[in-house]
Amino acid sequence: MSPSITVPSGLSTLLLSFTHFVETEPRYDGGTLQLRVNDGPWFFVPALAFAFNPYNTSFFSTVQGNSNPLAGRVAFTGVEWGMGLFACRYRCVCVGGRRGATAI
Repeated sequence: MSPSITVPSGLSTLLLSFTHFVETEPRYDGGTLQLRVNDGPWFFVPALAFAFNPYNTSFFSTVQGNSNPLAGRVAFTGVEWGMGLFACRYRCVCVGGRRGATAI
């Protein structure tokens, strides 16, 4: 989990850019982007919300033998581009419609 980010008042769009490394068992393990606002509940960021380089595939489902709690969900999984490095951009509008400190 990253430190909190304070969204300045009056800002209507926030662009989160990040690079992360993924080298996991393809379609069984990996990760997703989740956000929360002011210590509220975590919410899953869908692939369509990414401005650049969204999730690369989905996890196998429980029917397919995956015991991951995120089974069946789209995610960053496996090794991408032969190196596992992902550069991503996520565009959010006032992060859930509210301004304030946002944990990412």
